[in-house]
Amino acid sequence: MKRFLFFFAFVAFAVGLVSAAEESKPQKIKTGWNFGPLPAVSFSTERGFQYGALCEIYNYGDGKVFPGYYHKFNVELSHYTKGSSNLHLFYDSKFLIPGVRFTAAVSYIPDKMSEFYGFNGDVSVYNKDYDKSDKFDGAGNSLAYYNIRKDMFRAVADFQGQIGKLPLNWIAGLAYYDYSVGNVSGKKYEKYKVLENNTLYSNYVRYGIIPESQKDGGSMLDIKAGLVLDTRDHEAAPNKGFCAEAALIGSFIGRNNPGYLNYMAHWRHYITLAKNRLVFAYHLAFQGNLMGETPWFALNNVYTSYFRQIRSEGVGGQNSVRGMMRNRLTASGYAWANFEMRVKLFEFNLINQYWYVAANPFFDLGYITQTYRMYDQVMAKYNFQDNDFLLVNNMDQNLHYSAGLGLKIVMNYNFIISAEFAKSFREQDGNTSLAIQLNYIF
Repeated sequence: MKRFLFFFAFVAFAVGLVSAAEESKPQKIKTGWNFGPLPAVSFSTERGFQYGALCEIYNYGDGKVFPGYYHKFNVELSHYTKGSSNLHLFYDSKFLIPGVRFTAAVSYIPDKMSEFYGFNGDVSVYNKDYDKSDKFDGAGNSLAYYNIRKDMFRAVADFQGQIGKLPLNWIAGLAYYDYSVGNVSGKKYEKYKVLENNTLYSNYVRYGIIPESQKDGGSMLDIKAGLVLDTRDHEAAPNKGFCAEAALIGSFIGRNNPGYLNYMAHWRHYITLAKNRLVFAYHLAFQGNLMGETPWFALNNVYTSYFRQIRSEGVGGQNSVRGMMRNRLTASGYAWANFEMRVKLFEFNLINQYWYVAANPFFDLGYITQTYRMYDQVMAKYNFQDNDFLLVNNMDQNLHYSAGLGLKIVMNYNFIISAEFAKSFREQDGNTSLAIQLNYIF
């Protein structure tokens, strides 16, 4: 498999270098409204097959800001065969409020088979025989030991404004989250022998690792403030420049929310190696806790000043460390990095729209920087030694890494259909994943 991935990464890289000598074709300026309705048909190893409808709508106005836009809308109604859904409405504009960029999103994301692998990464043992495998009891039965029901409602409003004449913006925002959590239930999932007292989640509740007051979920109102320094030539698929952002996120209001102050920092850098053909891009991200304690059900929220994907969660999965199991690293703080070569393979015009096809071989890393309720987790092992489900693997944190290859189909620079195959290189993190979705992950 490694040879397969690196072979295609090499081919994509070589094609980009050969093509770099070609002169890029002049592109037609888009004006007015542009609609991108599509059936929401995709596949994700994490969620299964997706079906539904989506539409991205752009208003380019007089074309003076193209490939930028005056207004952007995204609407999606879809369902995945493994039990989750997306009901999502998104809006973004730098022109609705003079001098201020306004971004808003309202989402309802129910997930009947969300993953929960425990706290603190490698400290929590992953046993694949308990993860929907027919090897659970030797009789062909399977167990969804690492699954929970996790339904989320989210409403977000973010604001950005320029400071002086520098490419420096202040950012401020409000975000409301409401979670409903419990064991998996329903006739569809009876085949997994989902027993209330035989899941990792129920054991965490029983032994106090998850507080009784938080076992059913809760709500938070986040307040965000920070800075963004942005020199990118284009947001959706930059050729050059960087974007650095840092913010504090505080929450002291909500149901079953003890209150917390967290931080986030992102560095995204894009380096042109061959004009209009080859870009090296990398992303460094840090997130952690400064005060209080984040509720366990919100630990996987990945903070950002702009939602590129409907689901903003990690670490692990198709939007953070690709190839790793979704949310494998659940802790108070974590860091991750993405490195990729973006190679424009060819371009063309179709149905009066400009298109190009690109490949992106990539390499990802993840690491836990702050543990969460480690004392409670370790004490559960020693106080309840007959419960092998709670065995602590080791007390050390390790580097998690993966690699893969992506293919992109891009319309008018902004509408990006993405397919990415990735492989994790550690058995405790999973094996391989395939994801088809919209946009680059950074």
